[in-house]
Amino acid sequence: MEDPNILVATIAQISATIVAIIGGFLVSKILTLIVERNALSDRLKDVNRDLITRTGFCDNIRKELLDMDGTDFIIDSIEDLIEKLDTITIRELMITNESTERTEEELRPYFEEAKLKIIQAIEFYETKFQEVEMINPNYKEFMKSVHYPQLNEMENIIYEKVFEFLIKQITPDTTPYSIFGIVESVSSLNIIRNQTESRRYENLLNNLKQAERECILLEGQRKELKNRYNSLGNTEGIFSGGIVFLYFSIVGILYPIFSLPISSNDFTITKKWTVILLFVSGFIAVGIYLYTLVRKATMNK
Repeated sequence: MEDPNILVATIAQISATIVAIIGGFLVSKILTLIVERNALSDRLKDVNRDLITRTGFCDNIRKELLDMDGTDFIIDSIEDLIEKLDTITIRELMITNESTERTEEELRPYFEEAKLKIIQAIEFYETKFQEVEMINPNYKEFMKSVHYPQLNEMENIIYEKVFEFLIKQITPDTTPYSIFGIVESVSSLNIIRNQTESRRYENLLNNLKQAERECILLEGQRKELKNRYNSLGNTEGIFSGGIVFLYFSIVGILYPIFSLPISSNDFTITKKWTVILLFVSGFIAVGIYLYTLVRKATMNK
């Protein structure tokens, strides 16, 4: 009878070769998975950063547009607001000013701020009118003659309109600026948005639409990258490959090696076929594993 150690050693060597191939494949797959996940992670971070930047840009534009609309709303309603300061509500102003498309909640901060500025302007003029001997009905010349606070564009409009209202209360029969023979120029209150502002408003709207389209595209990219990233987290192929690797190592390498050395008398038919069948079962497990991988790859394509 031939030496049984040769058969067992040969089976162990063949199994070791196959296990080495499986191990190399699994290591390669794991390394590839890590590289792909890292690349997707970096790309996902870039997209998230771009999305945050573009979203912030959209928010800033929306805030700027709201500021322009809120300012226009106050300018268009300033006369009613001054004359009915104690009684008028923002809802009443919105009814009389049908040009605005903003909501009451959006315009309320501008309404409250305008009321506060009007009260401050009235108090300012009450003090200054008592300090001068004669009130100059020209707003610009009067403001030059007194110490007045630094005013932004909106505040200047409010102060000017309050000044005109108070002058009419003091000299109701006098047309503003007529004392000096000056023809009243067209007030900035009569122009909601001049040509420059109109172009700027239109540009902001266009920029907002473009930025919103970019946000939609970036959001789509983000979802796609997250799906791809999550799909790479599926370790089903690696896990099953590890099981096959472990099984074939036990039945094809460890069992035959621990059986050595073996004498011809101890190497019975049962033990012989046990070694062979275990080796064949491991080989079949490898075949099933490879077939499953190929089939899944084909179905994905």
